[in-house]
This record gives sequence, structure tokens and C-alpha cells, in this order.
Amino acid sequence: MSGDKCAVCIKILDIDESPKDIIMVRTFMRDSSSYRERKSSDKSIYQYPYYENTAFKTILSRSPDSYYASDSLCTETTYVNANNKWQKFYNSTLVCPIRMELVDEMETQDTDYSILGFICVDNLKGGLNNRACIQLLASVSDSLYNHFLMFNTVRGAIFDAPADQLEKEAKKT
Repeated sequence: MSGDKCAVCIKILDIDESPKDIIMVRTFMRDSSSYRERKSSDKSIYQYPYYENTAFKTILSRSPDSYYASDSLCTETTYVNANNKWQKFYNSTLVCPIRMELVDEMETQDTDYSILGFICVDNLKGGLNNRACIQLLASVSDSLYNHFLMFNTVRGAIFDAPADQLEKEAKKT
């Protein structure tokens, strides 16, 4: 849709269990072609506070927009990114949260969301900051919420199960 080769990754949120309980971001998965180029950058900044990236900070600050989009990051004087090599890889980005609306039983005007992470698309030439791209990525990111929730449940069941129970289950198959 953008007319340029895009890179896609999924970032997930973790809570740093230090005394301050800071929301941290880390790369969970990357598309296969950008992974080769960016794996060393991802490893050098394995996990970082959400506020060290303008896109994540904007979305988590409950701004009216539930996404962050820019077709010319180099011209934005306030753009911040924990990866100091980002300009080598992209100049345009579209970020949508992987979220689900929480139902408020009191039915107040404020809408609250549970956000598990972000799906990020970027490229060098732009063409991401438009209604079609934003709506497409938002629909994909919203649908990922249940997949991640299920993944966490399965992962928790595996890692919390006693070793002898896992061994019995493995022998059954």
C-alpha cells in the first residue's frame, strides 16, 4: 500500500519489577527480511522504557489518537527513539497498539484499554500516514490481542506445570 518495502515488528510490554514499576518495551518478533538487518540493534537495546520512543509514549499517554504515524520522522524535531541507528532503517512509521477495550460497568465517558504491545510498520519512503494504512493496521493489531492472551495462558500452563506432568503428557502423544 505504501509503494515501498516495509519492515514489520511486534513489540510487547513488560513491567520492570524494580521499585518504580516502569513499563518496558521489547521486540517480540520481526519479519524475516528486516530481522537479518536489525537483529544486532534489537539485541543492543533488548528492553527499554516506553517513554524512550515517541510513538509508544504518545499512544500510552491516552492521546486522542490510538496510533502514531509519520511519513517524515527526520523532520520531526521532537521524535525520540531508544535505537540511535533508527535513521539507517526508516524515516516513516505507523504504530498501532495491540489492545482491547475494557468494559466499564459504571459506563462512564472514559474508555479504557488493556494494551499488550504494539505492531510497528516502517519504511524509508513514506506512504504510511493515511486512513487506509491506519485502519488496516489497527484491525490487525486489535485482532492480535486475543492471540497474545491465549499465548500467555498456554505458556503459563506449560511453565507452571510440574515436570512429571509434562513428561506424562509428552508420552501420550
